Amino acid sequence: MLELKNFSSGQRMANILVIDDNDEFRQDLTEMLLDEGYVVWPAACPDEAFPMFDKEKFDLIICDLTMPFTLGENFMEFEYSSEVGVQTIQQLSWALPDTRVIAVSALPFTELSEIKQRLSNVPLLSKPIKRQELLAMAREVLGSSSKHIH
Repeated sequence: MLELKNFSSGQRMANILVIDDNDEFRQDLTEMLLDEGYVVWPAACPDEAFPMFDKEKFDLIICDLTMPFTLGENFMEFEYSSEVGVQTIQQLSWALPDTRVIAVSALPFTELSEIKQRLSNVPLLSKPIKRQELLAMAREVLGSSSKHIH
């Protein structure tokens, strides 16, 4: 967990899980969110993220679409595909109905239309992601213009 402390407000900061197998992108996204005062938990793949749900309640999950299920010893058994991201997001939305999800993808626009239909209520940001676009979407999805949870 990476956290920027905010002692003055007394309010709980939004807890955000970032799932993306690209180390550089995950780090950039994490830093953007930390700079805004969010509490951020980075994970490289669903297999790494799932155990975090036993310890934490997340207000928002930002999940890549194209990644393997695991990056562990047996990662070669798992295909890199958008199906991993789609199914991960669908399962998270079903299992955690009160947790908001944002999908991120570098897939070409033409490949995203079917995915958008399958993830009808999940907003999608295209990579590369602009800082202001990410922060505006996070605020919107969290339900206010604030990073605090009331």
